[in-house]
Amino acid sequence: MALGGQPLEGKGYFYPPTLLLDVRQEMDIIHEETFGPVLPVVAFSTLDEALAMANDSDYGLTSSIYTRDLNVAMKAIKGLKFGETYINRENFEAMQGFHAGWRKSGIGGADGRHGLNEYLQTRWSICRPEALHTEPADSAGCPPFT
Repeated sequence: MALGGQPLEGKGYFYPPTLLLDVRQEMDIIHEETFGPVLPVVAFSTLDEALAMANDSDYGLTSSIYTRDLNVAMKAIKGLKFGETYINRENFEAMQGFHAGWRKSGIGGADGRHGLNEYLQTRWSICRPEALHTEPADSAGCPPFT
């Protein structure tokens, strides 16, 4: 542990920013969702290895990658199995985006135009038009209320 790690004093459940070095793939911190200011640092040799390591989890809420290479960014977006992937950004959940996890991370989504669908309920009907009785429309073209 390079930084942090000790619970803060006082009321509540607060944890200081913590930096973990020499983290190995088999450690729980890699496979569990950590909702706290904890950054595990894992060494890798290639982007493909990094993507495989990141995807080696039952969860898939949010991922991020820092790079100056657009090709690396695009490969990461395609290869990471997460509901959200942020490139060169540390402030997560952009309201214009769709906030949802994959796998065991979440049961739906919110935000953005896709999130709106989570609050809508679709319905449809079907009928035989020849079985309907219709009355002529009024002068405005509206059918009478019955």
